[in-house]
Amino acid sequence: MRKHVLPLLLLVTLLSGMLCFPAAAEEAPKFKNYDKALSWVKKNHPAELTLEDVRFKPRELLNLRANMAEGGVLHFSTFWCGTTITDRDTYIDLNKGKVSVSQADVEALIALCPDLKKIRFSAHRNLSNKIMIPMIEKYPDIEFVWLLSLNRAHVIPTDATAYSTFNNPNDDYKLRSSDLELLRYVPGLKGLDLGHNSITTLEWLRYCPDLEFLILADNWISDVTMIGTLSHLQYLEIFLNEPLADISPIGQCTELLDLNISANNKVTDLTALDSLQKLERMWGTRMYGLTDETKEHFIATHPDTLTYFTRYHSTEHGWRKHERYKHYIWCLKNKTWIPFDQPLPSK
Repeated sequence: MRKHVLPLLLLVTLLSGMLCFPAAAEEAPKFKNYDKALSWVKKNHPAELTLEDVRFKPRELLNLRANMAEGGVLHFSTFWCGTTITDRDTYIDLNKGKVSVSQADVEALIALCPDLKKIRFSAHRNLSNKIMIPMIEKYPDIEFVWLLSLNRAHVIPTDATAYSTFNNPNDDYKLRSSDLELLRYVPGLKGLDLGHNSITTLEWLRYCPDLEFLILADNWISDVTMIGTLSHLQYLEIFLNEPLADISPIGQCTELLDLNISANNKVTDLTALDSLQKLERMWGTRMYGLTDETKEHFIATHPDTLTYFTRYHSTEHGWRKHERYKHYIWCLKNKTWIPFDQPLPSK
């Protein structure tokens, strides 16, 4: 009988060990399919889960986390909307993708990425002002780069540093001064072309203190006080503004190199411009309110400035053939400001 005692003792020992140690939790498999991942999470309720190299949508990831144990931690890397996103990201750029980005997607990413500081989706048009302005207020610590609608025809990315409506005189959907209050959401503007619109007041310029380039030609502006606050301004077109009579605030823009005040017939005094000693060009064509004495004084005060007081069109004599203008047009088309003394990428 002794020969059977040892095996029996071993069996009892093994059974006792199995009773003392619970079975190991099921290890999370590698998931490629969202439905299978959700089924596994609902069954196991893990406290922590890592998903690498998946292609799950933000809302799917958020739903997985909602079905984990309370307070569960989800680590992930997913390819969505043309980019790889991880839970450790501080900046997410969704502009490479063609899928539609919704408010729910954006808020899911905010919930999933605790370190997120900036998210860019300005290539997607379905996140309107009505959606985005409340989101900015809801998440003040996150920088959103989105496509701001100024009106039905004109939109601008909120990270643009240069912008033009590229309007023609007969275009519909001209911008009004009230539309331009929205520029508070485009804080980095350095170059702005708003020619051929329906602008009457300039209080909105308080949102654009760093402008170096400004076109306001062919509008209905009477008061240019706000232009005088633009201490970095180097280029200004404000020709053909019928109500304009007093241009004296422009004299405070002492960095000006290019100034076109043509076709403003109510202007009679240019003495405030005596302070503009850096001016390289000044066009004052078709200004019938100026006396010969006023014109001669300006020319004498600015002997090195190329000046035209003629009856020609506001942009005749090659106003827009200057190298600076060509440089700035590139900036406006690409919505990216590059100072004139720096080369353009195309060069």
